[in-house]
Amino acid sequence: MASAHPFLLDSNPAQGQSVPAGTTQIFTFYSEAIEIDFSSLKVYDSNGNQIDNQDTAYNNEESSLVVNTPPLEDGVYTIASKVLSKVDGHLVQAAIIFAVGDVQIDSSLLDSQEQSETTFIPESIARFPGLIGQTIVLGGIITSIAIWSTRQTRFGDQIGLIQDSFKTRFSKIIGFGVIAVFASNFIMLAVQTWRLEVSPLDVIETTFGTTWLTRMILTIIMIGIWFWIERKNKMSIKVQIPMLVVALILISTTTMMGHGASTEIAPPIILDYVHNLLASIWIGGVVFLGFVILPAITKLDYDVRDKITATLIPRFSGIIIIALGILIITGPILLWFLDSNVNSLTESTYGKLIIAKIVIASTCLLYTSPSPRDATLSRMQSSA
Repeated sequence: MASAHPFLLDSNPAQGQSVPAGTTQIFTFYSEAIEIDFSSLKVYDSNGNQIDNQDTAYNNEESSLVVNTPPLEDGVYTIASKVLSKVDGHLVQAAIIFAVGDVQIDSSLLDSQEQSETTFIPESIARFPGLIGQTIVLGGIITSIAIWSTRQTRFGDQIGLIQDSFKTRFSKIIGFGVIAVFASNFIMLAVQTWRLEVSPLDVIETTFGTTWLTRMILTIIMIGIWFWIERKNKMSIKVQIPMLVVALILISTTTMMGHGASTEIAPPIILDYVHNLLASIWIGGVVFLGFVILPAITKLDYDVRDKITATLIPRFSGIIIIALGILIITGPILLWFLDSNVNSLTESTYGKLIIAKIVIASTCLLYTSPSPRDATLSRMQSSA
């Protein structure tokens, strides 16, 4: 199975290995292609002095590096590996300790060597507002279109009465989501600039930068569509379609910067996209229902409000139940594609977060599923 991010698969010398005196080359091998301009191998002696020739280069392929050194004398050396993924833009660091000649390595030094976590906290914090924003926009638009289609039912006239209230609340919540994505884009660029210790323009020249630039262009288009919707006198499905299309494309940029893309194979990339889409329907739909739809229909007469609620809630619940059910399935499958080693997954921050999301989704599915009594009551209310 492919690993997420450019993890160190092997090296020569290997971790804890002893090699003959006079060694002059160090080789490393990674799980995916890396950006050579933002990656390096550094070799340090036991005193902490860098002794390599500072000439890190590709070793035959883009997933392997080589660095030259003067002929190494007896002693203990450390290789510091710092590589940037050419696939998803993630930075991964690792350290390899090896010996030259007849020298023993302290086992405690080997035990302390750990690779970078799959989840880098500042990066996650930078992406979080964007994820929330795009979830609200996409989930809200899909829910709005599903609800607005009820205008074709016998409640069409009543729903038309809340046109102004709905549009005002719709504009506010979608605007919040779009601005959150816009702000997150700049924070993401700042974090990547800080990690790579280069200028923002240099970052934009990487694979991550290409995806980021695409994401920023899409965000600007969404802002334009939002202002266009603001100027419309009436809400309709047709008015919302452009925002839906751009939002669907936007979440693909999240997929291309995610763990699925790091495998460079189609199934996990598709699964990651579907996962993001269904999460948006679930979370964004709930937010939209609570902050836009239900407050808007409170302006209607009591009897009409109850009948509309009895019609909308089952429809909404059905969408959410389907989304949660598929999420519970796609989550573990995506994890399996990333790494079939259950122990390594459960020990990583990323794996723990995915497991927590699956537990939450399962709990929500349990409490969202309507009981036979609730379904019968809903049908009775609708026919009343």
